[in-house]
Amino acid sequence: MNEETLFQILDGIEYGEVESKLSYLNRLNDLIEFKQLNLQDTADAIEKLIAIVLYETNTEIFREIFRAIENLFLYNSAVNVSLQPLIDEMEHDESILANTLLILPFTSKNEYIVLAELYLNHQNELVRKNAAYALKYLKGTR
Repeated sequence: MNEETLFQILDGIEYGEVESKLSYLNRLNDLIEFKQLNLQDTADAIEKLIAIVLYETNTEIFREIFRAIENLFLYNSAVNVSLQPLIDEMEHDESILANTLLILPFTSKNEYIVLAELYLNHQNELVRKNAAYALKYLKGTR
């Protein structure tokens, strides 16, 4: 994979207009689908997307960025990326909370079991559902 191309795609996702951001996200998903990323590319892309999603205000782009993060984790299960920036913001934003709970299992890190358990009785039904989902798969990876 050409590092410059991945950098350009991630840069476009961060700084583009809505339509171009969606186009860049589609290009990134093509790279994933056609297995064009190595382990380091995958980790770099996840880290950059986590940084971008924290300040994305467009709900469609926000949703697509989380979908891309999920696809990247699925693409290479050996990737080791910290979700700490998302975890730090979960209490302040229910959208980040709900989406982060969905990607916790892809890390296969048992330390996230306790975190997911905290949200089983949350007031938001989607958060509760996503916490149960996270626990189901995290406990299955032990």
